Amino acid sequence: MRSNGIKPEVLLLTVEDVAHALQICRTNTFHLIRTGEIKSVKIGRSRRITRDAVDDFVRRLADEAMPHR
Repeated sequence: MRSNGIKPEVLLLTVEDVAHALQICRTNTFHLIRTGEIKSVKIGRSRRITRDAVDDFVRRLADEAMPHR
């Protein structure tokens, strides 16, 4: 299991999976998707997010939190 709590064999995550991993609510997760902060794909009527998209989002958050010299 990866440090973010997501099983490595899962390729696409549900909005609920991502919300749980980021410890935020579904509504905030959908907001991040809608604003393009987290990239997602649509399969039928469902939204799915790649693990890489979650990792990229977290990496950007960490980069923004680092003081620039």
